[in-house]
Amino acid sequence: MTHPDNCITTSIFDIFKPGPGPSSSHTIGPVRAALMFRQAVDQMDIDESGLDLTVHLFGSLSLTGEGHGTHKAVLGGLLGWEPADCDCDELDRLLSSPDRVYDIPFKAVTIPFKGEQIIFEGDADKTLPFANTMRFRLSRNGETLLEQEYYSIGGGFIQCKGEIPRTPPCPPHAYWNMNSL
Repeated sequence: MTHPDNCITTSIFDIFKPGPGPSSSHTIGPVRAALMFRQAVDQMDIDESGLDLTVHLFGSLSLTGEGHGTHKAVLGGLLGWEPADCDCDELDRLLSSPDRVYDIPFKAVTIPFKGEQIIFEGDADKTLPFANTMRFRLSRNGETLLEQEYYSIGGGFIQCKGEIPRTPPCPPHAYWNMNSL
């Protein structure tokens, strides 16, 4: 028997999670990042005049993002959709018309948003700490009001730039491998 300090700390509910696919790193993670950005914007005291919202996708989120629906997942999260209960058919229909404007409702403001505001940056920036990087920026007349960088670190988990990852506790029913699970 392995000592409990060496248990696998990922809960079975984190391994098997409901949400859009085909890749939790490319869909569930971006939805969660967009929801976190929504929460940050909701904490701000701002008015609607001249606001612009852009999302920059880097690395594999950029290179395979359209095929995996990352841009749709980002928009779904900005619209407030949760991964576990979003309508996957409706999510798939997002951004089907390049000229469509989506009104993104925040607590204090509504910001118009088009698909072209999701920018696929490719794999050029080798300084990023994770291959799956997203940068959300809220600005007014070219001045940044809020910028957050998120990393989709696998399995639908995200990490915010500057955040110190916490060590999860050993689950109540510890396991060490699939046999012990």
